[in-house]
Amino acid sequence: MRLLPFLLLLCTSCSLFNGYRRHPYTSGPEGKAVTLVLPKGWKRVEQQQNADGNRTVYDYGGGTFIYLSSRPFGASMHIDHRQHLPKTDSLRGGLIFKGMDSTGCFYRELRYPNLYIGYVGVNSDYEARFDSALNYAAIQLRGGR
Repeated sequence: MRLLPFLLLLCTSCSLFNGYRRHPYTSGPEGKAVTLVLPKGWKRVEQQQNADGNRTVYDYGGGTFIYLSSRPFGASMHIDHRQHLPKTDSLRGGLIFKGMDSTGCFYRELRYPNLYIGYVGVNSDYEARFDSALNYAAIQLRGGR
């Protein structure tokens, strides 16, 4: 019986989401509410809704951010489409762009109809964590199909 509290503590400390923070998010016109699991450390959340669509940006400072948008934004503005061919997201029917900017930081964008999910300015130490967050967001918002 004394072992049970120790096992519970051990299980919660080894959580798959350790280093991440849950945040509620409601997507565009269809209003699908999901819980995103994002890397901890964002300093502010900026939300915009206007005639051009909606956008939510999680700003980590120093040029690093994750965004969800109904229109091109973030990495979309940095991708050289003449040199970068996208991969296809066969599970959810979108396009995947990933690369490195001139400062050696990574960007990635998942594109679906009326939904752009991406990050910009991520150094290699955090790349896997941000990739996981984008994959989780895509599954939540687009479904596994």
